[in-house]
Amino acid sequence: MKPTPTEAPTTALDPYAAALIECRAQALEDLAVAECASVCFVRHRGGAAGEAFFDALEDRALSMSFVVSRVSIFESRAFDALDVLVRASARDLRVSARGSKRSARGIVPLLDAFISRHEARALTRFDEGSQVFSSGGDVHALCRAYIEASLRQVREANRIEAWLDGTTVSRSESAPVALGALGADNAHRTLAELSTLVKVLGHRGMLLLFERGEALAKLPAARRETAYVVLRELIDNADGGRGLRSTHIVVGASDALYTGPRSIESLPPLYARVAAPEVIASESIAPPHATFVDLEPARSIAVRKGVAARPVPDDVSRGELRTLIRASQGLPPVEAVDSLSVGLARIDKAITTLFAHSDHHGSVFAMLTGRYGSGKTHLLLHLERKALAEKRPVFRLSLEQLSVDLGAPQRHLRRLLANSKIPGTQHPSALDVLDRWTRSARLLDRLLETLRSFADRDDEDLASVARAALRGTKGRGARPAMALASFLGASDLEEKTSAPSYRQSSYERLLLWLALLEAMEGCAGPVVIIDEAENLYRAGVSRVDRRTALRSLSFYCGGTLPRACVVTALTPDSLVSLRSEAPALLEEVIAQKGTLSWEDATMFALRLERARPVEVAELSANDRERIALRLYSLHERVRGEAATVDLDAILASEHVSRSPRALVRAVVDALERARLPRS
Repeated sequence: MKPTPTEAPTTALDPYAAALIECRAQALEDLAVAECASVCFVRHRGGAAGEAFFDALEDRALSMSFVVSRVSIFESRAFDALDVLVRASARDLRVSARGSKRSARGIVPLLDAFISRHEARALTRFDEGSQVFSSGGDVHALCRAYIEASLRQVREANRIEAWLDGTTVSRSESAPVALGALGADNAHRTLAELSTLVKVLGHRGMLLLFERGEALAKLPAARRETAYVVLRELIDNADGGRGLRSTHIVVGASDALYTGPRSIESLPPLYARVAAPEVIASESIAPPHATFVDLEPARSIAVRKGVAARPVPDDVSRGELRTLIRASQGLPPVEAVDSLSVGLARIDKAITTLFAHSDHHGSVFAMLTGRYGSGKTHLLLHLERKALAEKRPVFRLSLEQLSVDLGAPQRHLRRLLANSKIPGTQHPSALDVLDRWTRSARLLDRLLETLRSFADRDDEDLASVARAALRGTKGRGARPAMALASFLGASDLEEKTSAPSYRQSSYERLLLWLALLEAMEGCAGPVVIIDEAENLYRAGVSRVDRRTALRSLSFYCGGTLPRACVVTALTPDSLVSLRSEAPALLEEVIAQKGTLSWEDATMFALRLERARPVEVAELSANDRERIALRLYSLHERVRGEAATVDLDAILASEHVSRSPRALVRAVVDALERARLPRS
């Protein structure tokens, strides 16, 4: 039987703020059922108002069986790196209000409560929940060991704490389980694993509260940019099929975070996700999944009693509810629902042609162009879905952290693997597949045998890297699982320099991955998506940075990857800049002594010149109307009632004509607001 939202007394709030809390409670209710995540930014004018709102929201979430973590950005310095943020969040996880007798925080108290509840059947219940929610990874392994430990729980608790501290705890263990350390390379996965752990332990979901966000705007320029990138990474981790599960992220801050030259306005992709506060000002309270909530709106908003979270009807499709939630956030559905798409016929034809050419002529290269919010991501999801259906692994390389990642393949290889999707149930990442291969004795034997067969092939490049992978599995005391997890997971490369030998090793390992996926998983040629290429031309990126980035892109886009379909997404103005500057930069790459033969700058330059971009078409008036009507039908099916809104007035707005994202957000906002009682 599905739990019902529980009414809980909260801190004394005015009717408007209390109604906002109930809308957040509806968001939690929806997320618990849809098993996805959403993000909300809260603006307040004073710390007291923000704190009171967070207190009330925390109480409401706890009453609904959510696990809560509350982190002060000002005090924790958590946004210096994503793993620092994950560590701070994990250590504050609670199921009881602050100050109560059971207010212990962290992973271990959650496990203790689970063990106390299920006693002798705790491990069985944990395994059953793990199977239901496809739980795996380091968090799962550590927590299962703690539950299984019985008399050795102090030791296992210390291992969990050591792992959170960034220690590679498996080095002292005799078991052949490969566990790394919590760091920047696996912070995304760890946060997602924590959200799944919460569900396995029987809770409805997780609420992450980050308060005093205005502290980010006051940081020095370098730290501020890093913090905004971490914030962007946190939001992006909430999206997608392997993102956070049943999780609501709320960031509270004063005006300083939202407006001004030091605010998130300085990072357009992040700001577009939040939406400009002046655009979404309304005479009604913010609906459940609004990305922006103003605690003190410019005009008075009167709210009568009756605003309360309602259970999601039992017959609602989880996929449709998830689509509605993402539409509220201005995001495309992760399932790439065709019913909400327009103009797919032309894109489908282009995709079919690309796949056919990659099968018959080796690697192919294409460019997708469109303005921010024009629908590039939606079309990339459509490409991704078709690729996975054809058993093609999908690798995504974002140019978000250009100076750190793109020009250094030895550093970004692990991120490329973590952001991949491999055909199969739940579309695991390459690192998830690696966990499966190295944590099963049967699959480990098969992996070793496959590598040995590669080592004997006539293809010297593949044979050489296969022999390198096997080298660490031999000798007295060798641990094959750990050695292969490190080598194939590229964790040993992350701190290396950009010397040719390390770049060569990273390229070789990616090619080995493609061969292993074909042999072990039956995969076809890969699809490589290089997203946000416009960041090559953002402020602060030097000509040298772009040259180094183009050197790496010469490998991915120059034809080295076998049977690959490589797609680069960027804005039209960035494409003009790239085509104008790239020939000279690539000539410099060719002239460099350390350039590898696989970094084929000549072929990349030729492809850049000849490629005809696939343009994201502007929406026609008919397209906008069709999308609005489809959203109306979707909303009625999910909420179980028809909302009365003036779609014509919305469609006539200049704002919604700018991009599909603006249109979708405006329509769903209006439909959700229409459900809320008003005086």
